[in-house]
Amino acid sequence: MGEYQLMIPGPVEVNYEVLSQMSSPVRCHYGEDWAKIYNETVELCKKVVRTQEDLFIYVGSGHAGLDAAIGSLLEEGDKVLVPANGFFGYRLAEIAASHMCKVSLKEIEWGKPISPDEIESELTNDIGIKAVLIVHHETSTGVVNPIREIAAICREKNVLILVDAVSSLGGLDVNMDEWGIDICVSASQKCLAAPPGLMLVAVGQRAWEKIQKRRSSIRGWYLNLVKWKEYADSQRTVQPYFITMAVNNILALRKSVEQILEEGLERRFERHSIIGAMVRTRIRSLGLEVLAEESAASGLVTAVKLPPNSSAIELMEFLRGHYNIQVSNGLGPYVNKAIRIGHMARGAAPDRVIPLLFAIEEWLKQIGYKTRVVK
Repeated sequence: MGEYQLMIPGPVEVNYEVLSQMSSPVRCHYGEDWAKIYNETVELCKKVVRTQEDLFIYVGSGHAGLDAAIGSLLEEGDKVLVPANGFFGYRLAEIAASHMCKVSLKEIEWGKPISPDEIESELTNDIGIKAVLIVHHETSTGVVNPIREIAAICREKNVLILVDAVSSLGGLDVNMDEWGIDICVSASQKCLAAPPGLMLVAVGQRAWEKIQKRRSSIRGWYLNLVKWKEYADSQRTVQPYFITMAVNNILALRKSVEQILEEGLERRFERHSIIGAMVRTRIRSLGLEVLAEESAASGLVTAVKLPPNSSAIELMEFLRGHYNIQVSNGLGPYVNKAIRIGHMARGAAPDRVIPLLFAIEEWLKQIGYKTRVVK
């Protein structure tokens, strides 16, 4: 299998300094020296989440983090509102349903952002809703949802909000404490620019209060947030968890977050925004349609609708075979009808997106599509 330049919505390419941590000698996952490294890594991640609340780093994917958060926060019979404007909104609903929650699914057209007014209306009309589960950045469409405004509405209505920031953290502004997010979940392999394998779950005070008032025990063991907190508090200086930690992944994440903070969060957000705008402008100049509404389009992923009767699979094969670049297929109704371009972390740079855009133009010419050249 060839090694391709990854321009997908994650995992992202990892730079040498971060990747080298994966090949460093394996360390013991407990003891004062290691616990200090782990706890410092947690504190660094808190600076990106912008929180003073509890934050846990565990072995697993972003979905494992969401499973832990939903399964610990909510119990059978709890009603939740899940606004879905893309593939991963529906995934949140699926996870909640697996925990026997009553899911109120609010479906929104793919490519459009979730409206705070619609959320306010839903919460006003149904006072039984305990929590809103929402995706910050929907990688199936490249849409950013207005979490700050929606979180404020949830606070006003005394409803909890759980945010899937798996793809946004480190590339878009996330401010857990200022915005009033109750649980924020992310993962290592997207805008945090580290290898896959770690999930991050930050838990606020309102969420802990809900968890402490549960009528039933939390199902499961490994994904039990109460157990995570118990060990983080009682064994902080020795082993702040009850598992064998993926020590090299922690070292890689630590190095990556150090680099993120060195770049500066605001500068990093701006870099992604500029590159995203560059990609969308060029895509439209070729006569293609960007799936995301411009007002909500992200700087992290661009979903591109392809010409009628063309094939995303064929384009993907062309890019890999001729330019050594890998992009992703569309999801849901856009499978084989759209591609998704990831321009996250190292990919958010002109030297990465310009060759890709040139290659897409060459493919369009090859299939006989008349591109619209804008000078």
